[in-house]
Amino acid sequence: MIRSMAVAYDHSDEAREALGVAIELASRLGVPLVVIHFVGLLEVATGDSNNTVDAIGDAVSQVAQGLGLSTDDLSISLRTMDSSPVEGVILVVEDENIDLVVVGSRGHAIDDSLLGSTSHQLIEHLGHPVLVVPRRR
Repeated sequence: MIRSMAVAYDHSDEAREALGVAIELASRLGVPLVVIHFVGLLEVATGDSNNTVDAIGDAVSQVAQGLGLSTDDLSISLRTMDSSPVEGVILVVEDENIDLVVVGSRGHAIDDSLLGSTSHQLIEHLGHPVLVVPRRR
């Protein structure tokens, strides 16, 4: 049973696809969604993380509106992390007792795999269900 979800978000097109799937699924299931963003070195160096939080909030609102949903009707929270994506997702899953993780896939082949390296590592090491959203062509 899925009682909570998380989605990794990094402003990429692939992450936006994953965000849309996660918002729609969380809405249908009536479960809270945690949006995880990994703060980059540039954001840390410039102290620009507040603008990042605002940009992610705007992206969440835009994606929800595109799905015909209002963020007022959804339980969505944001976690920013300054770790690697794989380590950060594992920490959030443990901290927030997440049942399902949604990630996009850039499709960079590693070991003859069609998954991106982050999604591949999460599937291998997380120990929880991972929904990998493919990039639309």
